[in-house]
Amino acid sequence: MRKRNCSVHLRLSEREAEDFRKKAARAGVTIQTYFLWLLYDRPIKEMPPVEYHEVLDYLREINSSLQEIAVKNGTMNASDSECYWENVRELQKTVGKLVEEVYG
Repeated sequence: MRKRNCSVHLRLSEREAEDFRKKAARAGVTIQTYFLWLLYDRPIKEMPPVEYHEVLDYLREINSSLQEIAVKNGTMNASDSECYWENVRELQKTVGKLVEEVYG
């Protein structure tokens, strides 16, 4: 575990301090962590909204359902099973892009 025994005193206006606190809160980290991310040029992204997780869960449910349908169609030698698999692959790409966009 690291020891941080040095401190830095920084003078900010009330507005600057509030902006700093808000940005750290939107990123979901402490002010110290936010400052260190800035120091080491780490990309800072805001936390996704709560709806993001709901949408992602819904897309995963759809993906699971599509996979089940595709498997059933494949075992029944249905002619459009490739269409289902294509939809499954497209949905998986969409979920991947959504996750990549939010978490980088």
